[in-house]
Amino acid sequence: MDVKTYPEDIISNNFNEVISQIKKEDTATRFIQIIPEGIIEKMAKKRELGPAFYKIKKIVKEYESFSKQMCPNENIPQLILKQAKYLRENPQFTQSVDEKYGQGMYEFFVQAVEAYYQS
Repeated sequence: MDVKTYPEDIISNNFNEVISQIKKEDTATRFIQIIPEGIIEKMAKKRELGPAFYKIKKIVKEYESFSKQMCPNENIPQLILKQAKYLRENPQFTQSVDEKYGQGMYEFFVQAVEAYYQS
């Protein structure tokens, strides 16, 4: 028996797929642009230790754990690395944090993330 497909069913299915993708991308995009200030503040206090020091890695691990709760259906390591890349490529987002915690604080965050995932 042939099942007849109606144009409105195709449109409805395509629309739902597009909306689903937009919601997923929107969550990821918002995530990439936001780092909890507490994470940055903790790193700033231990910045002199260097981005690969175990106490800094512990803060990145805490951030990773927080991120898994925030976006449970995402590949968190990949998302955090994308976030780091985004921050490095868009310095306009780093100015306020650098002013508050010292020049290069976001770059330090990026280096800490890279060190965490490379180990």
